Amino acid sequence: HESGKFPIKWFFPMLFLSIISIVGGARAGPEASVIILGGTLGCIISKILKQPILQSRILTMCSMSAGLGGFFGLPLGGAMFVLE
Repeated sequence: HESGKFPIKWFFPMLFLSIISIVGGARAGPEASVIILGGTLGCIISKILKQPILQSRILTMCSMSAGLGGFFGLPLGGAMFVLE
């Protein structure tokens, strides 16, 4: 929470495990992996753009909410996730 970033090293293992679990028919929903992958992508983009911590946190939350809203097909749900 203090750095406002996800560890970038989580992206590829989480992507691999998410694909394997979804294709394999895992009982757990893919919502958590969508949120983590979205947040990690936001961190990667903020690192490329060299954003300060506050903007990095905002970009991370926005990318997480975009992934969640896109997954459920409810953009307002993603916005409510950020506000929560």
